[in-house]
Amino acid sequence: PRLVAVGAHGWDEGGNVAGAVFVYTQDTFGSWTLAQKLLASEIRANAYFGGRLAASDDGTLVVTAPNDNSGTGSAYVFSCTAAGVCTETDKLRAADGEQEDSFGASVSISYNTIIVGA
Repeated sequence: PRLVAVGAHGWDEGGNVAGAVFVYTQDTFGSWTLAQKLLASEIRANAYFGGRLAASDDGTLVVTAPNDNSGTGSAYVFSCTAAGVCTETDKLRAADGEQEDSFGASVSISYNTIIVGA
């Protein structure tokens, strides 16, 4: 899909710097239009949702919230259509996560593999 996702980790809806992601689609004339605003399903203040993003050609979008849950961090996985409709499919956390780990400080996606750094 021809999509652009823009992270706004300082967005205050849902709490101070909870974060958001704005998804845009491109029309046949080349103009970009806001299709959807994404918020974390478990929105928390200071999570910095949208701090890092990774996308694949198949419409998978990974959005991190490195300060979620007192700095333990998390990554949200979305499936996006060509129309810019994104649906959350999973929330990733480190199996051994602790406060201040910042899981989600970096993220990458390749084919069907997601790598999240802490």
